[in-house]
Amino acid sequence: MKNNTFEQKPYSIVILAAGNSTRMGKPKLLLKFKGKTLVSIAASAAAGTGCKNIFIVTGASHPETSNELEATDFRLVYNKDWQDGISSSIKLGLAAVLEHKPSTEWILYMVADQPYINAEILSAIISMSAHTDKKIIASAYGGTLGTPAMFEASIFSELQNLSGDQGARSIIITNRNSVASIIFEEGKTDIDTPVDYEQLLTRLPLNPSL
Repeated sequence: MKNNTFEQKPYSIVILAAGNSTRMGKPKLLLKFKGKTLVSIAASAAAGTGCKNIFIVTGASHPETSNELEATDFRLVYNKDWQDGISSSIKLGLAAVLEHKPSTEWILYMVADQPYINAEILSAIISMSAHTDKKIIASAYGGTLGTPAMFEASIFSELQNLSGDQGARSIIITNRNSVASIIFEEGKTDIDTPVDYEQLLTRLPLNPSL
């Protein structure tokens, strides 16, 4: 339900970039697409929204990722427990946001292996958070809902209770009646294996303008 009297509440962005790329066999976030590494694509998309509160959770490839992003103003958060699954990065990102930007009322989580992510999609999600009474704004692609996704403060406790490889999608599913969505069909493309990467380099995006 839209409500034009709503105002944009303070928000932060958390980029999840801590995995060990087991199926890829090497740090996948340093793979290049259109001349930029995947983690740089994610970082540029986040910066393009104009957000000043951007946190990047690193882990298995912390030194390499840190070097790639050393020229940015983002706050890097090292997850020493990255082997505990993506939930550990989600919770660490949340803790970092609440420590450094306690006024935050929304957090936008994004992963760093969606090569077609861009500032326009992120900005659309952020804008919708100011024009709906829903508590979660998710991306719609491939018949499902997922990241990038934005969570209102009332959902933070559920993020803190995640465990193992439970990710944001589990909370989206649990709270389906509280979710609004933005179509991001290219979001179904993520990079996990060498085959995924090879296919990425040989196919055109669904939107030729990207």
